[in-house]
Amino acid sequence: MKFLYFSLELPALLNDSREFVGGAAVQWKSWISGITGAGHRFGLLTWKGANSFVKKKDNLDIVESIDPKRGIKNLRLFYPQFFQLFKAIKSYKPDFVIQSSATAYTGILMLVSKILGIPFIHRIASDVHVDNRLSTLISSKEIHLYKFGVKYSDIILTQNNYQYKELKKKYPEKNITIIHNPYANDYSDKPLPRANRQYIAWVGNFRRIKNVMSLADVAEKLDFIDFKIAGVESIADKETQEAVKKLKNLKNVEFVGYLTRTELKTFLSKAIAVLNTSFTEGFSNTFLEAWSLGVPVITTKNVNPDELIEKYNLGFVADSYSYLPELVKKINDLEFNLYNEMSIRCVDYVKTNHDPKFLADKLVEYLKSLIK
Repeated sequence: MKFLYFSLELPALLNDSREFVGGAAVQWKSWISGITGAGHRFGLLTWKGANSFVKKKDNLDIVESIDPKRGIKNLRLFYPQFFQLFKAIKSYKPDFVIQSSATAYTGILMLVSKILGIPFIHRIASDVHVDNRLSTLISSKEIHLYKFGVKYSDIILTQNNYQYKELKKKYPEKNITIIHNPYANDYSDKPLPRANRQYIAWVGNFRRIKNVMSLADVAEKLDFIDFKIAGVESIADKETQEAVKKLKNLKNVEFVGYLTRTELKTFLSKAIAVLNTSFTEGFSNTFLEAWSLGVPVITTKNVNPDELIEKYNLGFVADSYSYLPELVKKINDLEFNLYNEMSIRCVDYVKTNHDPKFLADKLVEYLKSLIK
């Protein structure tokens, strides 16, 4: 099969640059590995100039299309970008066009695909993209185009059971399935033992949805435990800004800034656990990165995709944010032999359940069943 995936962020990730990229780009880097590894062709539909920018393409086709800055700001999506995308997709002749994340491009790419008679696949990137919380993240114009794209997409791929159920309520006749995120990086056959781990890690950008306020509360209450925070400081709401300010005044907290994927691997490998305080996620790539290194995850029931953490014993889950300090202390004090057993279990889980080629084969079999 021949796939064409749209992303403006993925070229930066392929170069392991310091430019911020979202979780969808991280996920699809692993999908590329799985799909090409299974013998299929994969194209990256992206911005003009990307071919010379991306240093390592492997088996990936770079399909240049739009200039994101060309045209009048509020009109460039329709002219000239619509026609540039149309020309690029028509020329590449994929079997499927794929797009992820909640943006206006969902609607535009769906429409272009419909005109060209190519099935359009939308991959859900977060739980908030399937319910009524989307208005807190993007503008009303983007919401209309995004919902338009989802409604008329040919196939929807979800990350977890919650996303699947919500979308089946809205579109009972639509082709929707659950396929968990793949993870393509190396696994740690011998994860660092507990005796060599030093801190609780937190990874994310400073937006309200990441709930930095709870992170600040946990770190303040556990002043005898070290916390290291990896993330991007950007324009944030007032409450988040106050929480970041509070964290910077705590002696047990260190900000390490934005890390490349290579740097993130080293950062996570030395952590006792990854703490997630988000109000919601989809299927966090950071969880997979952490588990692949033998690092357990501490989170709330709001961010526990398909109850996997409890099912496979991959960390601890709190019923509410107020219980997070208790669980962080619990894993910090856990007997070393019990911790090391959990660490090995985390690595084994990712190996068994998130192999890119296994999931690519699962995706292809699903698509073949629809064609039949």
